[in-house]
Formats: sequence, structure tokens, C-alpha cells
Amino acid sequence: MLDLKTRKLVGSVPMPRGTQGVTTSPDGKRVVAMDYSEPEMTVIDPTTDRVLERIPLAAKEGAYKAYFSPDGQWLLALAGRTVDIFDARDLHKPQRAVTVGAFPMGITFAADGNTALVANHGDGTISVLDLAAAKVTKTFEAGQGIETLTFY
Repeated sequence: MLDLKTRKLVGSVPMPRGTQGVTTSPDGKRVVAMDYSEPEMTVIDPTTDRVLERIPLAAKEGAYKAYFSPDGQWLLALAGRTVDIFDARDLHKPQRAVTVGAFPMGITFAADGNTALVANHGDGTISVLDLAAAKVTKTFEAGQGIETLTFY
């Protein structure tokens, strides 16, 4: 953890295999870190900086990014060509794994709260996900190397 005012390290959370992706829930009550080498995510309490639990992912390799939906309903984890979809209100409900394009890098959520777009860096496509149904509803070309998406 960093103190942003002093720019000093003030603490750390054990991640023995490292991490590539860290995200915070919209309400600020949870931090989720993706394990660098194992298909697992670590849930952290930001008020105590303690690990609450480690949850295995459906993916077969280490995850590298995670995204909470703005409304706090969904948590999506990226690993390989897989997006693991969690009900963010109860991370112990069964997760659902969906295969998307090559090397997904970015996710954005539509205003309907049920649709996510995944930027597939490796093949230059965008996969449109129906989160409730856990399926890709459409894929379209978007340009080689796409990594970041947003709505405004």
C-alpha cells in the first residue's frame, strides 16, 4: 500500500506468486488481486489490509486483470481466452467461464448493467457478452492491438 500524499510504501499484502491485476469494488469494501501464476484471485479487506480469502478461477492459467461492473453486480476476471463471470455480491456462487477472442485485455460495461464488451488484443476483435446468460452474443472487428474500451 502507498500513502499517496507522502508517496511512501506503508504496507503490503502477501501475494507469494505475484499479481498482474488489482481492482477495487465500487463501494470500496473489497480489493481483488489476480494471482500471477495460478488460476486464483485474492480478496482483501482494504480497511485492515488482510487477505479474506483466495478463490480458485475456472480458467486453467493465472489471471491478469479483473473488473467490477459500475453497479457492483458483476466481477469479471481475464485469463488466457477466458472471462470468468462472478456474481460480485456473492463470490461463492458458481462462476461461469466464457471463451472470447485472443488475449483479452480490456472490458467495459454497457449502461444496461447486463452487457460487457471485451477488447481482444490478440485478434483485434470485440466480444459482446450477455452477463446473465454467460455467453458471447456477437463478435466484431475493432482493430489490431485493441486494449481499452469505454462508454461516454
